[in-house]
Amino acid sequence: QREDHEAEQEASHARAEDYQRQLAEAGTSQARLQARLEALESVTQELGQNVADKEQQLRGLEIAKQELHERTQRQIHDLQWQLEQVGCALERTQSEALGEAENYRNALERASQELGLVRAQGRAREVECAQHCLELRSAR
Repeated sequence: QREDHEAEQEASHARAEDYQRQLAEAGTSQARLQARLEALESVTQELGQNVADKEQQLRGLEIAKQELHERTQRQIHDLQWQLEQVGCALERTQSEALGEAENYRNALERASQELGLVRAQGRAREVECAQHCLELRSAR
């Protein structure tokens, strides 16, 4: 029995050593897992900060996009207004040019009529002079 008892004690001691070794391995494993967990938490925190930064950048880009859109719309509106003004000015200029051309045409027509009248009067005088000359020759 004594041998059985010693064998049992040795087995118990071996089991205790085995448990101690397993406990030490578990502690080492737990320390490694804790280190990994801390690293993951750090990476998660960093990723969270990166996400927050990217979201802020995205908001900034959306604001810039909206401002650019509004500025572009204003510029389009301004250019359309300017184009309308140029069109109106062109119509006025064209109308004025047509009016001026009409005035010149009328003035030219009047001048032509006056010239015709002057020519007719000149011919009438020539005829009168010729008649007068004939009368003078006849009287001699």
